[in-house]
Amino acid sequence: MFNPAKGMSTPSTKNGELSQYSSVNTLQRDMLQLLESGNHSDMCLNITGTEKSFRVHSSIISVRCRNLRMQVLKFLEEKRDERRPDDDVLYISLRSFSIQAVRAVLRYIYSGRITLTKENLYDTCCMSSVLGIPSLQGIIFTYLSNSQNVGLMAPVLDKALFDSQHDKEMVALLTERFSENCSKILQNTDTRTLSPRFMEHLVKQENLNASEYDVWRTLIVWACLKCDIPAEKRVSEMSDAERYQVSQQMGTFCRPAYLRILNFETEEFAGEVEPLNVFPSTEVLLKYRFDATVGIVSFDHAFPKDRYNFLSRVRHRIMTFESKHPHARGAVSEEKVEMPLWVKEMEITFDQRTEIGRYAELAFFIDSDKQNRIFSSRYGRECNSRRSLSMSSALATQTKSDLDPFRVKGNCFWFTFYSPQNVGTLAWGFKFQVSIVSSLGC
Repeated sequence: MFNPAKGMSTPSTKNGELSQYSSVNTLQRDMLQLLESGNHSDMCLNITGTEKSFRVHSSIISVRCRNLRMQVLKFLEEKRDERRPDDDVLYISLRSFSIQAVRAVLRYIYSGRITLTKENLYDTCCMSSVLGIPSLQGIIFTYLSNSQNVGLMAPVLDKALFDSQHDKEMVALLTERFSENCSKILQNTDTRTLSPRFMEHLVKQENLNASEYDVWRTLIVWACLKCDIPAEKRVSEMSDAERYQVSQQMGTFCRPAYLRILNFETEEFAGEVEPLNVFPSTEVLLKYRFDATVGIVSFDHAFPKDRYNFLSRVRHRIMTFESKHPHARGAVSEEKVEMPLWVKEMEITFDQRTEIGRYAELAFFIDSDKQNRIFSSRYGRECNSRRSLSMSSALATQTKSDLDPFRVKGNCFWFTFYSPQNVGTLAWGFKFQVSIVSSLGC
């Protein structure tokens, strides 16, 4: 279970704070009693396929649910202009959500508190989108990003794809979050529960925070489980009969426009991909010719200079990195970011909420020795030379959001984050995405 309200407010003995905390609890309790009693309600939510309905208050719903706001305001205006009787009730029908999920969402609307469980998660997510409650969507995505629950993201997205005729916006939001955390999600997901529909959706995504081999292994494990073959068995260890069974399951996804074989490392491709014989021989030949010349700036002999044709055969991996929010004191971290060999230039884009506390620093380098610094949250670009600072001196003492994107040549770089233990201020932290700007021959 997950209750976002827990841990957000704690009693304090400071003057005034304890009474304020008690008042908030009293208000939440009174609001829930108002919901349960239905006193003075002028609106009714009917659940399709059931006889259950919920009496609610239009003024509260109009404030909390943006997708119902215009309908409610029109209803209230008609009552004010005496085109409706004062005791008239507005009836709104909702999809066949579970009663538990509807009750949980209504309690959140009235009190700001919700308990999420695996059983009500999908319907709660759907309701947050249908009713238009961005704050609840944020809570759900935070819940799904938790290391204990990250494996639930794929099943929720799978169900959303099945119901996509109802809510395409929710599919888009879930896909975006899934792409950002793809590698972590795939490592923690029980693939046997996923449908072919989800697998096809996965391989069609243009930007994933996962290597092509991670995607391939997920597909292989899924196909093995469908064929009653041990999931941990590698392609190179399978018999001819097992390879044939797996290749039959994989056939739908093994297309040049879906699985991008140019992204595979040569050794991985030769040992784990080619033996399945699921790709045309011309594509396999192109893969080896590409690998043979990828280190050369111009590889016209391996691939014609046709940007669209090239990009249709690769997946532009997008990687997301972020700190804890707010970022911790006494934090020291270092990480290498590496893209495929064919990448020529990358762009780093900061989330608009990024803010680093005073004396803390987020720095980027193009060498493992950390001698060639290309960007610093305190000193800006080209910051190895103090005379070439490109950001204001005020930023050197307190980093705030609105950091401009910058580019890095090559296919890898390093970044470090440092926050002192006992001095400085806390802030939201950092979040940035690394995307591919250009590639060899493009």
